[in-house]
Amino acid sequence: MELVLCKENGQTIIQENGHAIYTIEEEKEQGLLCVYLKNMYGEEVLGMYQIQKWYTRFIRKHTEDFTIYAKDDKQGEMHGFKEGYEVAWKDVFYRFYGGYHATKKAILCIDKEMQLAEFTMDAKPTVRLRNTSLNAIFALLLYMFDAHLAFDKFEEEAYLYRYKGRYQDAYEFEK
Repeated sequence: MELVLCKENGQTIIQENGHAIYTIEEEKEQGLLCVYLKNMYGEEVLGMYQIQKWYTRFIRKHTEDFTIYAKDDKQGEMHGFKEGYEVAWKDVFYRFYGGYHATKKAILCIDKEMQLAEFTMDAKPTVRLRNTSLNAIFALLLYMFDAHLAFDKFEEEAYLYRYKGRYQDAYEFEK
């Protein structure tokens, strides 16, 4: 399965096979970023809210930590770390490692040492994933990775160390 982030008429849209399946809206609440993933009926599917840590009030440090909500129920959290990002989603823990692959910025999603998805951050940001039940969280993360997070801090070695070469062929998912 492949999700693509597109911008049309000033709106951010997530497409699957050329069809819009989600829209993204963002706003600021008390200076903190809130991002909402909505289905095509305008109903909120997931939300991500930036976390204000106690020390950020004193040192004015930007935090890349977010809480993930679905209809006001906390579903998980995302935290930045040295080599990428960690996401605790429901009862599963994912790690995202970033770097360059074939001159493109890319991010790998790893769970229990198994590569689940690959994000390609180029002109049309894309995520390829194996499990369709994860498409909402990956669609939201695709937007977050593209629009708001600093990829330059990622270490290429961390990405290459984790890369298993499973997503070289975009059509591998249809087999």
